[in-house]
Amino acid sequence: MLLFLSSLNGWTFQYLWPESTKWNDLAILMFLNGVVLFTVVFANSFLELQKLGKKFQVQTSLWVVVGGSGFIAYIILPYSVAIKILIPTAALACFWTLLMGIYAWFKGQKSAGIYIISWTGILVGGALLAMKKMHLLPRTVFTDQSVQLGSLVEVLLLSFALAERINDKRAKRFSAQQNALDIQTKAKKELEANVVSRTKELEVANQKLKELSDTDQLTGLKNRRYLDQFIDQELLRATRYKHPISVLLIDIDHFKMVNDTHGQLAGDARLKEVARRLNAHMHCPTDLCARYGGEEFCAVLPETDLAGAVVVAERIRNKINKQTVKAGDLSLTLSVSVGVYSKSPIPSDEATLFLDKADGALYEAKNNGRNQVKTA
Repeated sequence: MLLFLSSLNGWTFQYLWPESTKWNDLAILMFLNGVVLFTVVFANSFLELQKLGKKFQVQTSLWVVVGGSGFIAYIILPYSVAIKILIPTAALACFWTLLMGIYAWFKGQKSAGIYIISWTGILVGGALLAMKKMHLLPRTVFTDQSVQLGSLVEVLLLSFALAERINDKRAKRFSAQQNALDIQTKAKKELEANVVSRTKELEVANQKLKELSDTDQLTGLKNRRYLDQFIDQELLRATRYKHPISVLLIDIDHFKMVNDTHGQLAGDARLKEVARRLNAHMHCPTDLCARYGGEEFCAVLPETDLAGAVVVAERIRNKINKQTVKAGDLSLTLSVSVGVYSKSPIPSDEATLFLDKADGALYEAKNNGRNQVKTA
């Protein structure tokens, strides 16, 4: 409203954009259209129209569409046409918000009474301005300043209305808090006798839930979610103490071909068996083996340099190759390709660096014939 009145009276043209005559005309349209849009939005919020009925929300949405579309339409239309559309639209929006206030007051909303009185002031001012623009009233000091006077009255009265709304909500909140406090005191006395046993039960349940959320259900290994958290923690520790950390990416060779030939049950049996053997070879308590995704596994070896990581990788590869997997009547052979990356990380290093490097080494191992270990 302030921007609209400033543009209407030529103040913005005089002080802000004296060279932009075209924009000055457009600014009047844009700011008045903004008044229409935000008047409706304010009325919807202040009068809480959503509590009065769904139809009022639909009407509000339509007004918002009209206001939003106006910002585009009034750029395209000539000023002489646009102002003849916009002024009746603004007047209609004022009447609509006034009617909403009357309806809210009728439904028992206390602050709606002050809202109606305040809105009547701006409505009368807007009507006088519209009639002056349409040459239905002569130009006088009163008609020129009618909107300013109406706005002043509106601001003063809405300030009281907002204060009343705040005080009313504060009183309700205080009452609700007091009721809640009484209920809480009563509940506290009832719960104190059971809190110890319930806490233990919840701890056990939470621990089980955490285990489930961190575990891959097929293989029993930790899942990708847990793996990402573990690598981040170990990188921070390795960076602080300047110790090496190694990452192994392990891929089951020809997994898709076995799945396509013998079915998913055979593929699942291979996954479970590889997971079992991998887990059996994580000798250090700080090491982690997790399912990375699909037929890929990831081993994280804190405090392990490249030479040590290669020894572990070769031990895993050899162990997996020595035994077959039983899947029903089938006896399937196993082999894996392993990519290794090791480094003493610096603060800028992230988990993706280790995983990407290990993945590159794994890709090289698969391209060179599989069933081997490659280092990045």
